[in-house]
Amino acid sequence: MSINDVSPAGVALKLADAVTEAHHEFRSQSDHIRYGLEWVLSGFYQVMAVVLLAFPFQLHKEALVCLITGALLRMASGGVHFASYWWCFAVGTVQILFSSFLAAAFEQQGLHIPLVPTFVILAAGLILTAVFAPRLYKTKLLFSHTRLLVFKGVSVALYTLLSILMLSIITDPSLQFVIGMALFYQVFSLTPFGDKTIQFFNSLSTNPAERRRVS
Repeated sequence: MSINDVSPAGVALKLADAVTEAHHEFRSQSDHIRYGLEWVLSGFYQVMAVVLLAFPFQLHKEALVCLITGALLRMASGGVHFASYWWCFAVGTVQILFSSFLAAAFEQQGLHIPLVPTFVILAAGLILTAVFAPRLYKTKLLFSHTRLLVFKGVSVALYTLLSILMLSIITDPSLQFVIGMALFYQVFSLTPFGDKTIQFFNSLSTNPAERRRVS
């Protein structure tokens, strides 16, 4: 057994095969079942890692808010990421913990989010989301043009809702900070520059089979 066998993709593939083998009527939905299971398992792995690593530093609140914010937007908007799941897992975990440490330091210094610059940055992010979302690769073939337009609309709506939540409802500076960082990371993954950046790192992979875009 290799480490890829216990990755969300590996486990989801086996479970989807088991489901379609036991229930033949679901064979035509095999890819959708696999994709859904992969998302659930990816989320479970990430939550467990973030909680276990953040809790000793009392940063679990910030870490979970950062994770949930990014995951909500990513479910609709997609985005580029590393060819290897384990690189995605490691980099994502580091990003969340780094943002949480910065947020805690931000709050300890008694700092607050500057309203006007933050509003300008969020507005720019909204435009980029409207232009580039959804950014899908292999799974794009699973969805019709109409469904992709729905994903775009949901992405814009979620981004707007999370921005309003950050600026108008949540008053905790550390939580405002991690929401902003999560939105920044996700918008970056939608842009052509973000795509080229991650694909450059993918191209350095020593395994040619992993030099592909996945979503």
